[in-house]
Amino acid sequence: MFLLEGGKANSILGFLGLIFCLILIQLARTSHEATVLAIRWSKTNDALVGEMKGACAELATAQDALGDVNANLDLKIRARTLDLRKEISERARYAQELTRVANTNALTGLRNRSSFSKQLKISLDEAQFNGGRVAVLFIDLDKFKEVNDVRGHEAGDRVLLDVAQRLLATLPPEAEIGRWGGDEFVVMLACIDGMAGVIQTANLLRQSLTLPVDLVPEAVKIDSTIGIAIFPEHGSTQDELIRAADVAMYSAKQSGRQGVKLFEPLLAEEVLKRHKLAHSLRAAAGNGELMLDYQPVVSVASGECVAMEALLRWNHPELGLVSPLEFIPLAERSGDIIAIGRWVLEEACKAAMGWDGARPPAVAVNVSAIQVLGGTLCEDIDAALSASGLAATGLLSNSSRACSLAIMIAHRKHWNACASRACVFPLMILARGSRLCRTFSMCRWTPLRSTVVS
Repeated sequence: MFLLEGGKANSILGFLGLIFCLILIQLARTSHEATVLAIRWSKTNDALVGEMKGACAELATAQDALGDVNANLDLKIRARTLDLRKEISERARYAQELTRVANTNALTGLRNRSSFSKQLKISLDEAQFNGGRVAVLFIDLDKFKEVNDVRGHEAGDRVLLDVAQRLLATLPPEAEIGRWGGDEFVVMLACIDGMAGVIQTANLLRQSLTLPVDLVPEAVKIDSTIGIAIFPEHGSTQDELIRAADVAMYSAKQSGRQGVKLFEPLLAEEVLKRHKLAHSLRAAAGNGELMLDYQPVVSVASGECVAMEALLRWNHPELGLVSPLEFIPLAERSGDIIAIGRWVLEEACKAAMGWDGARPPAVAVNVSAIQVLGGTLCEDIDAALSASGLAATGLLSNSSRACSLAIMIAHRKHWNACASRACVFPLMILARGSRLCRTFSMCRWTPLRSTVVS
């Protein structure tokens, strides 16, 4: 309207009105778009809120499920932890048991040979570092083989167990004790003050071991021989000390059982000599070095020579004639006496078959207790008689007093077997210095009177 009326002022007002209208139109359009957008956002928010509510519900369900899973997992972890702890404890106990078994003797519970040697080495290293001294006692039980032979190995095990308990009770707590093998035990005393204390301890051990061992039906009595070696005087290593103590014990046995002996350097030379002699003795029969001399056995009543006693001699190629008092004990300790005795039986029976006369004398062969307890004496006599053709009554088997007990022990074990085979031979016990002899025939004893004429 202002533009139609004309004029400058009206034209300006007209243009301003037109601009204002355009602005209003633009504002209305902008407001409309904003309203539509707000409505859209509102709808979107409502949808999102719905979705969030559903998601929250699902999340809550998931959280509950996760809580259950966590609870179950926690229970499983606790159970597995307990199982692992139990398994670890069992493995530790099993490892300790393996260590105990590896280091101790199953029967006595004492240290075994390997464990004792290791502990002795440790103590020697400490003594060498501190300038101390260590004593080793090597103990061998006397008469233990008789317990095994007469009463059985179960009784022998009970004796060994009793010996172990006595050693533990007699020795101080810091002493180390081990079973070396068979009826041999070793003791280690560290931080010793002098020889007198060690010897006193050894004598106390011997006294404790001489007490009877209670067995059913009757108690048995054993003895012991103890050898002593001192570090560093008698050796610098565990092997040297144990060998020195063993040599001292062996020497004590040679001089008479039931003793305590301290190692001396000369003992090693004597033992080496005996070992060489024992080694040579094994091959003596095959090399033709053994021979038999015969001396008559004369009846006191008639003056008649009733037998010829076969005496074993050894002509060593280097040493010459070796006394039977020297090599017979060696053969008995090594067990070679069984093979040598078999050779003597065979040679004596062959020689007796060549003796002339209407009533040729019988041949008397010395028998060792080791042969009696060895279990093959009857078979050896049978074989010698069969090979030579000698009558059973032509063989007398002589033994010393020491063999009498062995004969009584083996009576049921061996002689009944001989009787069952109808192996008839007299067994005459020639007690030196006595005129009373006994003849065993068909497992019975009958008295004879005779004497030995050298």
